[in-house]
Amino acid sequence: MTGNEREQEQTSANVSAREYLISQVKLTERELEVLQLKARRRTNAEISEQLFISITTVKWHVRQIYNKLGVNNRSEAVAAARQFGLLEKRSKQIPTLINLPNPLTTFIGREAEQKQLTTIIRDNRARLITLTGPGGIGKSRLALQIAYRLENDFAHGICWVPFSGKDQGEFILATTEDYIVWTILNALGAPIHGAKDQVLALKSYLRQREMLIVLDTFEHLIAEADFLSELLSSTSKIKLLVTSRERLNIPGEFVFQVLGLEVGERKSGWKNLGNAERLFLQTAERLFTKEKHEPTGIASIRHICQRLNGNPLLIEQAALWTRMMSVNEIETQLDHGIEFLDARSNRIQNVFLRSWNLLDEDQRVSFHRLGIFQGGFTLQAATQIARIGLNTLAALFDKSLIQRISEDRFSMHDLVRQFSAGQMAKSGELAAMRDAHCDYFAALVANQKESIYRGDHSMMLPDLDNIRAAWRWAARNRRLDALHKMLWPLDWFFNLRSNYVEAMAAMRLVMDELEANEPQGLQGIVYGKALASYGLEKSYADGADQAAPYARQGIALLRRLGAQVDLAWPLLLSGFAFSDLQERERNYLESLAIFESADDSYGLAAGLGLVLGPHYASLSRYSEAQVSIERGLSISRSLEDPEGEAAGLRALGHLNLHLGRYPMARENFRDEEKLWRSLSLPRLAGEALSSLGKTYQADKKFSQAESIFQASLAEFEQVGDMGGAIHDLLALTECALEANNIKKALGYLQDAGIKVERRSDRWEKARWWQLKGRLHLQQKDPKTAYLALRQALEHSLPLGEEIGTSIVMDFALYYLALFETEAAGRLYGYALEQPGLPAALRQGPLDYVSKILTQRIGEDSLARLREDGAALDHQGVADMLTNSDR
Repeated sequence: MTGNEREQEQTSANVSAREYLISQVKLTERELEVLQLKARRRTNAEISEQLFISITTVKWHVRQIYNKLGVNNRSEAVAAARQFGLLEKRSKQIPTLINLPNPLTTFIGREAEQKQLTTIIRDNRARLITLTGPGGIGKSRLALQIAYRLENDFAHGICWVPFSGKDQGEFILATTEDYIVWTILNALGAPIHGAKDQVLALKSYLRQREMLIVLDTFEHLIAEADFLSELLSSTSKIKLLVTSRERLNIPGEFVFQVLGLEVGERKSGWKNLGNAERLFLQTAERLFTKEKHEPTGIASIRHICQRLNGNPLLIEQAALWTRMMSVNEIETQLDHGIEFLDARSNRIQNVFLRSWNLLDEDQRVSFHRLGIFQGGFTLQAATQIARIGLNTLAALFDKSLIQRISEDRFSMHDLVRQFSAGQMAKSGELAAMRDAHCDYFAALVANQKESIYRGDHSMMLPDLDNIRAAWRWAARNRRLDALHKMLWPLDWFFNLRSNYVEAMAAMRLVMDELEANEPQGLQGIVYGKALASYGLEKSYADGADQAAPYARQGIALLRRLGAQVDLAWPLLLSGFAFSDLQERERNYLESLAIFESADDSYGLAAGLGLVLGPHYASLSRYSEAQVSIERGLSISRSLEDPEGEAAGLRALGHLNLHLGRYPMARENFRDEEKLWRSLSLPRLAGEALSSLGKTYQADKKFSQAESIFQASLAEFEQVGDMGGAIHDLLALTECALEANNIKKALGYLQDAGIKVERRSDRWEKARWWQLKGRLHLQQKDPKTAYLALRQALEHSLPLGEEIGTSIVMDFALYYLALFETEAAGRLYGYALEQPGLPAALRQGPLDYVSKILTQRIGEDSLARLREDGAALDHQGVADMLTNSDR
């Protein structure tokens, strides 16, 4: 072996070893973001602000990075990261998004434009580049070609955002900015669900990404172009490439005008074709040969391209005529003034008039009816809605008016769809077609009800734009039957995907359209269900207090109208908004009776396992709880319903946790998490993980609990679930307090406080103030602790609830600290009588208070105080705690 060969072999070995080391590190995308910021000497607070995550999560990610790299501090981590190549601009460790559409034809020409645009986009000063030009000039195709050329230039990839295929007027979300944000989020595939502020969520997601985002066909959204400036200002490495028929007129915009394709010189033959002629020939499927058409054939093609100003779309449409006439005939008709196309004014609809005129009557009717679809259609939908036969559909396909995008799905170019919709409006069939479209997709949603419950959304997602359009039409035109069919399955679909914002917007639209003083009949039923559903979604987005009035009003209306079947789900889910335990139980039992009589197995399983069982557990009726939960779980398994099974496992896990059966609870929660992940529902998987952390916390295994809570916290922040993040931060605070780590508890509590301030959830506020009071008690500051606990009491749910009882026990600890044994003893006696006390509360504060009081006053005196406390009702305890002059 020569020296060079040995050197090459050693280099190869070194590269292989380095690649192996990198592959073993396996840092997540978020960990890489944190590591890169650490390398730039950003503090944890600065990283928290830039990534829109809590300082707690930053610290957790830092520890994960150190563990994976086998280092102990920032300097060692940065050195190791550089050794492994993790800080390189295009590290293979960083996942990239490339969602560019596959072009159906070869790109022709524009070499100079490609070179110029590539140079502009690579210029650090250019962050917003707008391609302008008339319709059909090739802006989108040029942008796509540039995107393919630059796909290795951006560490996190290139995202294609097609506004052209969607009509914003058909969307449920009311504002144009909402539409823009959601379209970008969907194109990014951003794992952001349930976030109340979608603009903030988008900025957070893009803040540390290095991406090129292509916004295609933006001209109808120019009124909101300022939002793009706002988006760029909140990020540092995002670039926008926009296609529009006019410039955006916002600061920092680089405008690039796209002109027609160049035409070859008049005297040149086949050897010197211009790009315009080459496009014509490609579109005509190379039906022409040099021998057949030289010299007159190429001359005619060149003349056609000149007449069309090199407009690619017009050239492509003209080339399709060659199936019916020669190029010489096409040229002659243009020269004689036959109005094929109005190239001078660039009115794109005229591009399609010739194709329209060449269709027979049946084909015309079928073609204009297809304009009703949003985002494509299936053969079945085309047949049932537009009443199109297979032969006619094939003829339209042969004429390139529709494209086949999958085995059973077709689409239309947006310009073609707009032309088609215009022809439909002229035909007088628009309202009838919209009604047919609405009825079809209402039935599709209704028929997918059981699949939606199981978490199978494969039939819904491809037609989501059509479903949105159907919903909006039904609401605006009071098509009550369609709304009635769609309302609950569609709401449940949005809920499972944590899309509370759109769910609330959908229900709000119906409420606004159907609101009346005394809604009757089906209108009243739909309005009542929309109210109840709006309340359910609002409980997730804004907390139970904000939700209860809507849910209560909806249920009352459905009762008044005698809509028994429609009452079932709102009644079952009322516990998310109602706090009165007796009211809850009445509603639960009534809903189960309705489900049973209607033979609704899915509703019955959810009612037994997810709702009634936990309710019984809260009242210390544990045997009833176990029977109910296991029956519901059995039904879900018999239905092969993984979502129902996961929900049942959650209920069973919480029952076992409540009873102190911690190993069994852990097994339940781990199985639940696996099921949610198999269904690609990360928020629910995060909730299962958080529940798992509670089992370790209750078992006094605080280090394991802390690690799990931090992992679930990171997941909640990644998907934008602020409520879940707050819950975990408060759990982490409690773990730190129980481990007597005041400094750590204070950090967690401060992180939680920032998030709690943004919401109006009473439970979160009560819990935060309670832990603040507990922290001050451990700091030997009873006066400040008392003030905090008073705040907790004011925000808390009724005292019979677990959180209320827990606050009472913190007051008992406060009185113990002041040696006020009688007050502490009475509160202890009251707490013991409350139903549904979890094992952790009994084995923690209750046992501690009992032990201290026994030492101070003896068993007999404690028994007397316990009896006094047991005689108190909720109001008596509230008066005792709030009337104290402190």
